[in-house]
Amino acid sequence: MAQEQVARQVEMAKVRNQMYHLLTPEQQAVFKC
Repeated sequence: MAQEQVARQVEMAKVRNQMYHLLTPEQQAVFKC
């Protein structure tokens, strides 16, 4: 069960990473604040 949660978090992190890289530099600066 714990492994499932970790795997889900990893998947979410990957998706979030992809979305972040699609943003423009201006949008990335906003997210960093």
